Amino acid sequence: MEDNCTYPDYGMLFEEIVCKFLGRPETTIYYSSLYDNNFGCKSILYTICITNYYNFKKKFSEEQTKKLKDFYVKLEENGFDQQVVNDCIDFLHKL
Repeated sequence: MEDNCTYPDYGMLFEEIVCKFLGRPETTIYYSSLYDNNFGCKSILYTICITNYYNFKKKFSEEQTKKLKDFYVKLEENGFDQQVVNDCIDFLHKL
């Protein structure tokens, strides 16, 4: 039977985003494994969003800047919302 899955692999997208925004370390690290770690994944996405919002705001459009702020506020809230994490990954991947 053929597998026709079209949903994204959020673990791999997460890894691409981390390398894109934070760089690839000399030591091999597979960030995709952190996607399943709720606190680790959320913390890294929060760091990327807040850093880009405050330090690189001029690189982005007004709408993108607003979305960065929306995501870091949502990620800062208590609890873990997988949908917010996935939406954030989708947004950052398109930047």
